[in-house]
Amino acid sequence: GNATATYTPITGDAWQYVRAVVTATALDGTTATMTSAARVVQPAEVLYATNNDSSNVSRFTVWRDGTLSAAINTAAGTRPNGIATTSSGRYLYVANASANTISQYSTDDAGALTPLATPTIAQTNPYSIAPTPDGRFVYVSSYSGNTLVQYSVGATGQLTQIGSVATGTG
Repeated sequence: GNATATYTPITGDAWQYVRAVVTATALDGTTATMTSAARVVQPAEVLYATNNDSSNVSRFTVWRDGTLSAAINTAAGTRPNGIATTSSGRYLYVANASANTISQYSTDDAGALTPLATPTIAQTNPYSIAPTPDGRFVYVSSYSGNTLVQYSVGATGQLTQIGSVATGTG
């Protein structure tokens, strides 16, 4: 015998439903048809948040109705503050104030974080972080070092310091 299946998408509020119709033919030529439905997650947005006291980054899925999935946590450095992704969404960077480092991650299609390497040593108390719109550079401000450090973003997302400028105090 053999079986064939057809799938028809049916759109819902926060989910996409798929109706499956399976027709099976037995060796004696009789057929049976079964219809079922399954929920398939709609493409969703990903939200990242730093957790200063627990020194990690939480990843949430934001559903179309605005609700959030349960958090999935990934380790970061001590006292993570600033967080930013490149415009492509492929890389995420976290300024770890007490560790004086920048954690670097790649992201997959679901938003899962994979550490790129040992965190980059940064200036004293890195606090805010911002990539350029084209994703080629990242700028990190220092809470107590009064500097803005410039990094280039390598082909695999690794940061390389290329300069530093003094900023005002406070």
